[in-house]
Amino acid sequence: IDTLEADAAAVVAPDFAQRLRAAVADANQQVRRNPSQGAGAFFAVQRAIGDGMLRAAMNARAEGELRPLHTNTIWRLAKLSEQVGAMADGLGERWRRMNNVSRNDLAKTLNQAQSIRSRVAEKHGGAECPFANRLIERALDQLDHVRQSGGHSRGAWWAATLHVRVAHALTGVERPKLLRVFTVGEFETADIITKGMLAQPGPGHVVNARVYNFLDRDVAGHLQLTGPQTWPMSRPVAGFIAPAGEPSQPVPLGYAAPDQPRPWVQRELARPRPYNIPVDAPAAIPLAERLWLCATTGGLSLEPMGYNVMIGAYPAEAAPEAATPMGIGLVHQPITPPPAQPKMTLGLPEVLRATRYGASR
Repeated sequence: IDTLEADAAAVVAPDFAQRLRAAVADANQQVRRNPSQGAGAFFAVQRAIGDGMLRAAMNARAEGELRPLHTNTIWRLAKLSEQVGAMADGLGERWRRMNNVSRNDLAKTLNQAQSIRSRVAEKHGGAECPFANRLIERALDQLDHVRQSGGHSRGAWWAATLHVRVAHALTGVERPKLLRVFTVGEFETADIITKGMLAQPGPGHVVNARVYNFLDRDVAGHLQLTGPQTWPMSRPVAGFIAPAGEPSQPVPLGYAAPDQPRPWVQRELARPRPYNIPVDAPAAIPLAERLWLCATTGGLSLEPMGYNVMIGAYPAEAAPEAATPMGIGLVHQPITPPPAQPKMTLGLPEVLRATRYGASR
């Protein structure tokens, strides 16, 4: 809780933690004096938490940037709001009328959550605000809890309402992303190895890129393959069209793996256990690099996909066709089945086994 208080002081207000602790202490006193008012007292604590979440969102809008500290703090305050709401619902079990949630209130919160999503998607061509969407998902979970309780969980409804309000505020600062459209690259000229691909030094390498579109409209744009400056790109940019609900046709993008200086020397690719991979490669250059497959459409950038690509050629004594999936250059050991084991019986008499299982002598 100390870490949360420090973070809240940074993104909400310096005295937020003290005010929240005072609200909790006041609620505890009210519960002792008048237990029938306990639920209402903790609803007030819940509203104080919601005010802090909303203030963090508004501060992010004022800064013009939604930082991880904002999202982490809001997320933990949202969880705290749900926990306080559950406490309020527990205190109100004996006075269930205090915890009632009308159908109109339930429907209003649900409609607000759905309208936020649809408004962002319509405005940005199917894009979504990821963190705001996660808060809305939490709100929908709380509303499900209210329905399952027969409308007697006002604390859960309050938490859902606060989540929706904060999500609405966050859409004014969070950058929308096309999460239902993404790219996938298939490295045609590279060998698949543990945690990446192995490309032989030299030009002529091809990546077949596809764009998968899960929207209800066609998507068109440009694909781009990027990497270190030492990796020349022969065809780094190309256009694509992805029909609604379908992937695009494969789009070839070209690159070259560094092949200088010569002669190559034998080196080892550090791989996860149990072995490293011996390769022939130029000396004094990094053997592992990261290539990025990016795409843009309608002024929006898709999430870039990163691929680990290693440089190296198999040594002459370990041709690719002689390598096994678990080792390069290791002697292939054929897998033979274990010897047959005698069947176990349950110790039943032979006559009983013959009768029950149809065995014949």
